[in-house]
Amino acid sequence: MYEDGLRPVLKYAERNRVPVVSPLATVKDERSPVLYQMAPSQQTKYVKLLEMLSGDKNIIYVSTAKPDTDMDENLRPLLPSATSTVTYSKQLTANALSQKLNRSKDNIFIISCDDEFTVDEILAKLSSMQNNIVARGAAGLSISIVGNSRWARFRGNMDRDLYFKLKLCYVASTHSDRSDGRVKSFDTNYIKAYEALPSQYAYRGYDAAKLFVSAARTPGMNFTNKLNTSETPLLQMKYHFVSEGRGDTFVNDNWALVCYGSDYTIEVR
Repeated sequence: MYEDGLRPVLKYAERNRVPVVSPLATVKDERSPVLYQMAPSQQTKYVKLLEMLSGDKNIIYVSTAKPDTDMDENLRPLLPSATSTVTYSKQLTANALSQKLNRSKDNIFIISCDDEFTVDEILAKLSSMQNNIVARGAAGLSISIVGNSRWARFRGNMDRDLYFKLKLCYVASTHSDRSDGRVKSFDTNYIKAYEALPSQYAYRGYDAAKLFVSAARTPGMNFTNKLNTSETPLLQMKYHFVSEGRGDTFVNDNWALVCYGSDYTIEVR
């Protein structure tokens, strides 16, 4: 489960050519050609998001007093030079936000904020801006927002309808669709066994067993290729393992891009 327990296991596994799976930990110091890390690499976190932001888009970066430091440090430097910036305050009006829009392009607001109440205020103003635009007969204007996965865990008075209305997207290391039939079946069995809802860790454990046992049972010598091309149905997301060099650890480089739709669907790309 944790990196400090890996060394004695790896010594045995390397001698006997046995794959070792780290299902949760991001392994920083131990390196081994038999080690597979399911937690996705931080270096690839924003790859899918950059694909979404590429092309002729009007990108507006909203900075706040309580920012998402990971977004500020790792996403912001990757954005196009044409990206405009807005510093949020309570005095910022919906009309001021609308001045940043481009009617001939897709408009994407990237909101760097970790505070639930501030996020709620910003989304309310963006929603008001959108309502004003529709009222003026410009319903075809494309507007969407980018936030972070912690927004899905906000518990206060957040109006989650705005996630769908404003087409929120965020990058997540895990995502389970509880409306999916496989997930529903797993939830039913888990609740029956443990009298509790399964956590993301339970889903990861199930997927680890399904993916790696299936690959071990499939004929062929290239274990990593079997993992990467597996069609085994999982509960969370697909995994793709890469190694930086011969003799190095295999690390998952796939993140989930979770996107809310205005039709109240959630798509995972």
